[in-house]
Amino acid sequence: MDIKDLNQETINKISLPDEDEIEDDVHRVFLGLEAIEEYFLDMGLDPEEVYDSMAYFCICAFCMHAKDLEFARQRLMIHLERGLDHSWEEKKKVQETTDVHQADFFSIFLTKDGKPTFQ
Repeated sequence: MDIKDLNQETINKISLPDEDEIEDDVHRVFLGLEAIEEYFLDMGLDPEEVYDSMAYFCICAFCMHAKDLEFARQRLMIHLERGLDHSWEEKKKVQETTDVHQADFFSIFLTKDGKPTFQ
């Protein structure tokens, strides 16, 4: 695959983050993913599509490289729970500092066709 539309700064950030920024290999991966996320959002892509695609890709890659799919499923459930807990706490902080008349983060549900609805 030929990378044509990445600017050199993004290429360097993804492939060669500053070594003093990197704590360990996991942190290296997070820095790379954050750079890719930033790149797609800076291109003007729909954030929902970016995050849906990244989540799907990561889940599929995780499962495809697992020797035991049940173990992979259990690990994904742990990651999902931790991610939801973290997001819950962060959204509560935002909501506490947001105008009371704005939409409530905790009242949005998906309908059967996948469309959001406010309760």
